[in-house]
Amino acid sequence: MAQAAKALTYQAFIKSFNRDKIAPLYYIYGTEEYLKSKSAKLIINRAVPEEYRDFDLVIFYGDDCQTVDVLDAISTKPFLAENKIVMIRKFDSLRSNIQQKIIDFLTNNDFFNTIILTADNLDNRLKIAKEINKLGVVVQCRSPYKPEDMLIWINSEIASHDKTIDKEAALIFANRVDMDYMTASNELEKLLLFCIDKKKIGIKDVQTSTGLSKTYSVFDLINAVGERDATKTFEITENLLENKESA
Repeated sequence: MAQAAKALTYQAFIKSFNRDKIAPLYYIYGTEEYLKSKSAKLIINRAVPEEYRDFDLVIFYGDDCQTVDVLDAISTKPFLAENKIVMIRKFDSLRSNIQQKIIDFLTNNDFFNTIILTADNLDNRLKIAKEINKLGVVVQCRSPYKPEDMLIWINSEIASHDKTIDKEAALIFANRVDMDYMTASNELEKLLLFCIDKKKIGIKDVQTSTGLSKTYSVFDLINAVGERDATKTFEITENLLENKESA
């Protein structure tokens, strides 16, 4: 038996999406709501023109939908657009038998639309996970674990705005923002506005734009001292003083 395809990371997905055909199904899962929302928006923007979305974009919520309505939407052809999106948010909040019924329907019937399912988890040990992998594209959106994750994200986002960023500037940005893509996105928006007339973003741009946006704790200071990182120790000390946090 063939193994289920490995889930794409968010970064891998956005790199390949525009050059690939639109898949019949996208299963977008993980703990990072911001990336899940961006992934779904990317698909919607490509598949259904904005002026047709009142008719050809149907969104359900797993904790508040009827199976018959979902299956009816899936099996109905687009009204105006060439494609139609049927999206189920919180798909994993549906009862397991209802999830299976929807996936069985997709497996056993021809359908004309693109299906987006978002969820927190996907257990690859289960039969339904293998069927989902066969039907379409699986995208994992996880929260950043370390500054290196944020570094990959910032370089990708900067490139999508037709700009470049100095390597050291990207490192400073990754270390200064909280390990949360929504927060980082807000900081990135400020940085892009600050550099609106620039093609390349430098160290001073990041320092001026972000300031001391990340709130450190005394434990971060202890770790920096233990790692003998003088630069980070100074930055954290300055941050703690700025935020009046005491040991």
